[in-house]
Amino acid sequence: MGNTEGANNPWGYFGGNNANIDTNFENMDELESKPQYPSPIKSQYPTLYDELLAKCDFTNFSGDEEIATKANKIYGQLRRIQDKNSTELISIRNEAIRELGITISTEKKYDYLTKYCNPSLFKNPYNEEMVNKAIHFESRIKQNADNIIELEQIENEAQVFIQDAKYLLVKAMVKGYPEIGDFNDLSYYVSQSILKDKMIMKYHMRDLFDLLIFRVNYYTAIKMLSESFLYDNAEKDYYTRKMMGKALWGTNIYGAIAALTEAKHADTDNEQCYNMIIQKLNEKETSNRKTNWKIFFVIIGTILIAIIGLCIFPH
Repeated sequence: MGNTEGANNPWGYFGGNNANIDTNFENMDELESKPQYPSPIKSQYPTLYDELLAKCDFTNFSGDEEIATKANKIYGQLRRIQDKNSTELISIRNEAIRELGITISTEKKYDYLTKYCNPSLFKNPYNEEMVNKAIHFESRIKQNADNIIELEQIENEAQVFIQDAKYLLVKAMVKGYPEIGDFNDLSYYVSQSILKDKMIMKYHMRDLFDLLIFRVNYYTAIKMLSESFLYDNAEKDYYTRKMMGKALWGTNIYGAIAALTEAKHADTDNEQCYNMIIQKLNEKETSNRKTNWKIFFVIIGTILIAIIGLCIFPH
């Protein structure tokens, strides 16, 4: 007959009187101490409006007259809304969460926040302050993985941290490119990643501009220049002079003038600086031509002297 002690004794599974069972209380402590976080809510809808329309449908609450009536009111608001991307939609969303107890997808917001609030991002190069902040935000994000309102609040509080994190990531990637490398690849990265991120442009555009100006072709640099003009008028002179001082001297003269013409069109206030750059470039072109002619005449003279020498001293 089998041993029924384990079945009759609830403590049998933890060892009890059975010497053959080795209880590992250490592992149990680890399981108990490990925090359990909710999972982010996956999105099944193309837009927030579509999600609200589906989840606030009054037919979902047919068993509860009070809730169904509230749902019908919110559903009516949704059907009457004109701009499906307005802040009014957020207000309706919050009312629906509060009144109907629905949950809204959080996966997209959760993924975005955990991407930039990851302590591992700041191990190399190590930044103790950023690691501590990342640990704090990451913990809060995981605790509220299924709460869109709380995640939005965390995002608002972490704005400065996130823009610093973005800057460090972009900076690390830019520094990874060699001085002479695949300019097209880096230029594409700049146009897709940096120029479309207004937060990076607002807080760190100068630093990135200085980093990139030696690593991209002048067309991309001019594009950065034009974009920054459109975004922040106070920075115009800084970027223009950087372009003049660092980027243009080593480029094709005609290409540089063509690129600068684009910059002039993007920003008419810098016409004086533009004209000054064109004058300098023209002076450089004239100087280069004189140098080239000198080299040409030296070569021709050397050849003629050699020919004369051979004629005078044939042996």
